[in-house]
Amino acid sequence: MISGRMNASIRFLVWDTIPLCGLLGGALGEILSLRATLLVAVVGGVLAPGWLLASPLRGLRDLPVN
Repeated sequence: MISGRMNASIRFLVWDTIPLCGLLGGALGEILSLRATLLVAVVGGVLAPGWLLASPLRGLRDLPVN
């Protein structure tokens, strides 16, 4: 039961952001140039895992007990 809700949440977060990111990329392509938009996408993709690496989740070995 929990895995079904988790799967639905992940699908909602991943699949529903695709059209929004497409619109944002198109708008940036119009405002900036295509090369600058691709540079923004590359920099965002490289920096995206940074918040996970800096968080305390990296050192977490066991699940916390509620």
